[in-house]
Formats: sequence, structure tokens, C-alpha cells
Amino acid sequence: MRHQVLQALQQHLEQPGGTAFKPDEGHHAADIADVLWFEFERDQARLLWASLPEEDQAGVLAEAEPKLAETLLEGQGPEVIARLLEHIPPDDGTDLLDLLPDEVRHQVLCFVEPDDASDLRHLSEYPADSAGGLMTTEFITADPDERVGDLLKRIRRADDEAETIHSIYVTDAKGGLRGVVSSRELIEGGIHQEVRELMVPDVILAKVDEDQEDVAHRILHYNLSAIPVVDARGLVVGIVTADDAL
Repeated sequence: MRHQVLQALQQHLEQPGGTAFKPDEGHHAADIADVLWFEFERDQARLLWASLPEEDQAGVLAEAEPKLAETLLEGQGPEVIARLLEHIPPDDGTDLLDLLPDEVRHQVLCFVEPDDASDLRHLSEYPADSAGGLMTTEFITADPDERVGDLLKRIRRADDEAETIHSIYVTDAKGGLRGVVSSRELIEGGIHQEVRELMVPDVILAKVDEDQEDVAHRILHYNLSAIPVVDARGLVVGIVTADDAL
């Protein structure tokens, strides 16, 4: 797959300047980022990345080595970077913002939607090597009294907005963690059942200030797809997914 990406990008360099490059379905952003980093000179990498559609540019940035991401973002205006962040999960967006000078970072946040900017600022407060620095705020919670059918409808509507829908965390009115229920259990349950009837009350969790390696080991040990992250009050503030832990 990586070789196919390399061939496609090399062929594109031979095209007239300004020609757009549309990756094939099998061209993964991680492979494109890898090839740009290892196989092309700095200027060639910037030219090839700039020829990608905006959504693919964002995907490559999310997968890129920090040095490559810095190279690709160099000279980009704050409004352009803000548009790219719209296509990237907030945890990856925070990592990209950390690469920018303070002045540029503040300018970028001015062009980001207020709710998204709030998430990015919130995540940037945590050390990069902690659970807080690793987590995303894109996840779904449920009320213990919520009907399974209503929750399933909400999950369908929010599918593109959540990092994962494999695990749904059950919280009280204040956001305190009360349990977890899998999407499979919801599908197998009756639509009129309450979530509390299906949830598991003993939840494996991480503290927001825990070291990222401890969190990763816990996810591996218990074979979790994600783990909820709670603050000192026991409120759920995010989740760490298995791929990010890896």
C-alpha cells in the first residue's frame, strides 16, 4: 500500500503545477504522511500536500510526524489552519496547535467555532504525557433513566461526532460516572428498557493526571476499546481510545 502511494505521488509531481491530487480510496492518510516524510524533499512534500483536497490535508496532518506537520503548516494563515482543524478530532487538533507559535495559535482559535475552540483550550491545559493530554472530548454519554431506543437514535445522529460508539458511558446529572454499556448490549436490549438495566456499574477508568503509559497499559491489560477519564471530582471529562493509547 505504501509503495502504491509513493508511485501515485511521484507521478503527480510530473503533472502541471496547480493540478489537484485526489487520493484513491485505498490511500490511507497515515501512508501519505509516511511517504511525504521519508521519500520527498521538504519543498516537494509541501507541494504535494498542498495539492490534496482540504479534508485529506487535515487527515495527513493528524497522522504526520511533528516535524513534518510543522513543515506543512509553515506559512499557512490562521484562517486556513482553523478550517483544517474542523476535520480533525480535538485531541489531534491540540497536538497541532502546540506546534504553532503562541501568537499564531491565538489567532487560529479566533477562527474556530466557539464550542470547538473551548474544547481545544481545555485539552491544551493538560500535560502532553498525561491521560488529559491523550484524551478526546468527542464521546457519547447516557442518562441511567434514558430508554434504550432513544439512546440508539441519538447515537445514530451523533455517529460522526463521536470518536467511538463501542462504549457509552452512563453519567448522572452532574457528569459523574455511574456505569458503562456497550453498543452491542444496547442493540440486543429492548428499546423500552432503561439504560440502568443494561449498564455495568464497575467501570475501569483513568484519572486525568495519570501518566499516559499507565493508561495505555490498563487499556491493553483489560482489552478495552476506550477508557473514560475523570477529574478529581469524579466527573467524566474525556475518553482515551485504544488507537491513541497505542
